[in-house]
Amino acid sequence: MAEHRKSSETIKVSAAPNWDPAMLIGANQKTFECWTRAVATVTEEMSQFLQTRVQEGLGMWSKLATCKDMGQVLECQYEFAQKAATDYLDEARKLSQLTMTLASDNLAALKVSSSEGERAAA
Repeated sequence: MAEHRKSSETIKVSAAPNWDPAMLIGANQKTFECWTRAVATVTEEMSQFLQTRVQEGLGMWSKLATCKDMGQVLECQYEFAQKAATDYLDEARKLSQLTMTLASDNLAALKVSSSEGERAAA
């Protein structure tokens, strides 16, 4: 308990009687668990996407090897670039939506932890 002097009076400051440090530790643990799940989910999505793109890139080389003239090479490259651009844009949208969903879920979990702590303190 700390004492602060204000003019001629003494004011005693103390922590709330029902404050429990375990609440804070529990809330931090839940938040960390949510964050780890979120990172794992985003990492898994990105890994799957990159694996697919690498496979398509390898397939592109096989397809280029079968081209008979420069016109076919240019058409093959055009199709590959067009699909890659579409795939990357779709993945960016997907990751953006996934990130927003995970952030909302984590915020909801944090609010639940906070309200549980408030009920326990009351």
